[in-house]
Amino acid sequence: MKETTILHLSDLHFGQWFQTHKWEEIKVEAKKIQPDVVIITGDLVNTPWFWKLRKAKAELEKFLGEIKPRADAAEAKLFIVPGNHDTRVSGLFAIKWLKYAFFISFAIGVLMLACSHQSPVSWLSLRAYSVTAIIAAGICASVALVSMVLRMLTSTKLDAVLSPFLVRDVQILADMGLGVLPLDSATASKLGAHGRVPNDVAVKCQKVEENAQLFWIAAVHHHALPLPYDSEHESLMIMENAGTLLQELLKRKVPLILHGHKHHHHFARLSTRTKDGEDREIAVLSAATPTEKYNQGAFHHGYNVLRLANSHELTITTFEAEAGGSFNRKNTINITTDAEYARRRFEGNSKELGLSCGKMVSSVQIDEYGDALLSREFAGLETQAILTEFPCELAASSVSGEITHASVQVTSDKSPSASLEIVDLQSRSAKFKVQFSGDVLRPNSFPLDLNFRALATNAFALTSTQHRLMQPHARSTDEEMIFTVPDCLAVRELILLLSFPKTAAFPKSISLQVSTPEVSRNGQWHPVDSQSVTYSHSTQSVIAQIASPQPGARYRFYWHVGQAQSVPVGKLQSRMTGLTAKRGQQQLAEAIKKIFEFAVDLLGTQSLKEEDDSVSNINVTVFRFNHDTAQLTPVVTTLRSSASAFNYPYGIGLPGRAFKIGKVTVYDRSDAKTQQLAESERSGHSINMKDIAAIHGKMSSEVQGTRTTVVRPGDPTSTVGTAIAFPIFESGATNRQPFCVVEVSVKGEGGQLKLSDTQDDRAHSNFQQEAFRILQAALNTSTMASSKKGANHGTSRR
Repeated sequence: MKETTILHLSDLHFGQWFQTHKWEEIKVEAKKIQPDVVIITGDLVNTPWFWKLRKAKAELEKFLGEIKPRADAAEAKLFIVPGNHDTRVSGLFAIKWLKYAFFISFAIGVLMLACSHQSPVSWLSLRAYSVTAIIAAGICASVALVSMVLRMLTSTKLDAVLSPFLVRDVQILADMGLGVLPLDSATASKLGAHGRVPNDVAVKCQKVEENAQLFWIAAVHHHALPLPYDSEHESLMIMENAGTLLQELLKRKVPLILHGHKHHHHFARLSTRTKDGEDREIAVLSAATPTEKYNQGAFHHGYNVLRLANSHELTITTFEAEAGGSFNRKNTINITTDAEYARRRFEGNSKELGLSCGKMVSSVQIDEYGDALLSREFAGLETQAILTEFPCELAASSVSGEITHASVQVTSDKSPSASLEIVDLQSRSAKFKVQFSGDVLRPNSFPLDLNFRALATNAFALTSTQHRLMQPHARSTDEEMIFTVPDCLAVRELILLLSFPKTAAFPKSISLQVSTPEVSRNGQWHPVDSQSVTYSHSTQSVIAQIASPQPGARYRFYWHVGQAQSVPVGKLQSRMTGLTAKRGQQQLAEAIKKIFEFAVDLLGTQSLKEEDDSVSNINVTVFRFNHDTAQLTPVVTTLRSSASAFNYPYGIGLPGRAFKIGKVTVYDRSDAKTQQLAESERSGHSINMKDIAAIHGKMSSEVQGTRTTVVRPGDPTSTVGTAIAFPIFESGATNRQPFCVVEVSVKGEGGQLKLSDTQDDRAHSNFQQEAFRILQAALNTSTMASSKKGANHGTSRR
C-alpha cells in the first residue's frame, strides 16, 4: 500500500470576498502533491445562496479534474462537512430559525391588528407599554418579511445541492488504510457562531471500532479545543459539547481531528486517561482560510497537507501565504510521539493478524570458527484463535556455510509443547513449521514463550582473507546478517543482537538498515535511526531495539571485514606442488606411516566400543588446500578406501575449520556440548541434518531424542567418533594460514582419543610439532629428489 496524501482545506468562503488568484494558486500546488483525498472542513461559501452553492460545487468538480496526474487516473476523493456560513445567513442567523421567526412575528402582528380593530379610536391613546408593543410588532413584522425573502432565496437542502461531496456517513477507504468520520457541528439552530455536534456520534463510532485497523480522521467545523491568543470570543468558537466529543473519539482511539472556523492554523495534542484506565492521545489540527480576502487569521492564508504511511504514521506539512504573497512550506510535524506511533501500530497489527507477542529477541552469536548460533525468542505469544501450529514458517540460511542443527523449546509454564517439522531443507537453508501438541495455543490462555534455534557452520568471515576464500567472486569484503519479522505476527518490541568472538576484531563500523515488504522485492534498504542501536565494545556486540516493527519487515546489520595479514601464497603453492608429484606422494606416504605410529604411541586409545579395538581404528589423513576449487583435498590417508576421504570446502568440516582459523580443532563424541544444540527440556526434540548429496542428491534429516548423531558428509551409514585436526604451518611463518591439515580420527560410536592425563593442550602441541617435523622432512626429501632428477636430465642434454 502506497503513501496516502490528504489535502486539508477549510473556510474557502466562495462569495463576495473570495480571492480567485489564491484559488488558482492552490490548484497549481495541488497538481504537484496529487492528493488522494481532499477534506474541506466547512464554510464552503460565505452565505448559502443557492446559486453560490451551485457555483462552488462546479468549481470543486473542475478542481478535481485539473489535479489528476493524467487523464485516465482516478479523481481524488472529496469530502465536505458543513460550516456555520453554509447553514446560516452571514454565518450568524441559522436558516432553520427563519421560519420560526416568520411564524412568531406573523402571529404577533395578527394579534395586534385584532386588538386595534376592536377599538380604532383608542389606537392613538394607547399607553406607553402599548406603544412599545406596537413597535415590537413592527419589528417582528419586518423580520418576518426579511426572513420570508431570505428563506426563499437561500437553500437549506445542502445534501441535494452539494451531493456527493457533502458527506454525513462514515467513509471507509480500505485501499488507502484510511477512514473519515464526518461530524456536523453547524446545522443545529444556534445564535452567533456557536456549534454543537448531534448525539449520534456514538452510533457513527461503531464503524470506527469495526475497522480499527484503519487510520481514522474526524472532520468537523467548530473547535474541539480553544485556540489561544486568537480571539476575544474564544467561547463562541468552541463546540458546546466538545468535551463529550473528545471522550467519544478517545474511547474509539481516533487519532486526529481536523477543523476550521476561526481561520487560524493551530496544532495540539491532548492526552487523557479514559474510564477504563488506559492512556489515550488525540491530535487536533485547524486550518486557516486559503482564499478569503479579509479575516485571514493570525497566520494569514494557509492550508495543510497530510501524508499517511502504511504503518499508521502521519506527518503534517503546513503552507502559509502573507497578504499578496504566494504559499510556502511553513513546517512539518508528526501528529504524535514515536512511542505512541508504536503503540498504535502494535494494536492495529494485533487486531488484523490475531497473533502477537510482547517481545521478540533475534540474536546471532558468532564464534571463532565463524559459526553462528541463530536464535529467535518469542516472549508473551497471544492468539485470538486456536492454533495447532505457528502460522509462519521459521527459516535459517547461510551464504557460504551449512545449516546443521535446529531445535525448538517452550520455556513458559502452563503451555503446550512444541516440535519442529521440516518444510524445505537445502544445504545452506532450511524452513520449519512449529507444531503445538497437548494443550494447544488458545485465546485468553497463558502467554507462551517460544525459543527457536539453529546452527549455521562457516557462516561468517572474520578476516578479509577468510572472506576472499569463502566468497571468491564477491566484489567487496562486506558481511551482513539479515533478521526477518514474521509476517503473521504483531511484535510490540523487537531486539536484535549480534555478537562477535573476542578472538576477532570488532568491526569499526556496523550499520543497521531496514527493508519493508513493499520495497524488499527491489532490494532497497534504508538506514534505521542510530538512536535505536547500542554498541558494546567490551562484549564485542551490537544491540538494536525496534518498537513495533512492521510484520514482514527485514533488518540487516552491515559491516566491513577488517584486513588480515597477507599470506605468502607463492611459497605455499610450491610446497603444494611437491605434495602432488608422484615422488612426493611416495615420500608423504612414508611420513604418514610415521605420523600414524606417533599418534598411536602418544594419543593411544582410551576406549573403543566396537568389537575390534585395535589401533587400526585410528586413521590419519593429510589435506592440502586447492585455491582453484577453494577445497581441502586429501593428499594421502591411512583409510582403507580412498572413497572414505572427502573434499572439504573452506571452513566446512573438521579439517576445513582447522584450516580456516589456524588452530587445533577437536570433535569429542563423549562431550555432550558438541553433540546437541539447546534441546527442548519440554518437548525433548531437536533436529540434526546430514549431507548425503553424494547418495541422494539432496539433503535429508532425522529427528533424534535427547542426543543427535553427527554424520560425516558423503557417508550415510558410518559415524565419526572422536577426531582431531592439526593445522601445519611453515617453519617460521608469521601468519595464521597453514599449508596443510592433518586429521587423526577414531572410527565408531563413542570412540575417544586420549589427549593427555590432565586434558590440557600438551598432547596437541607435541603431536603438532612431531607431525610438522616428519612432514617437513618428507617435503625436503621430495624437493631434493626432484632437483636431482632435473639435474640428471640437464647433464644428458649436454
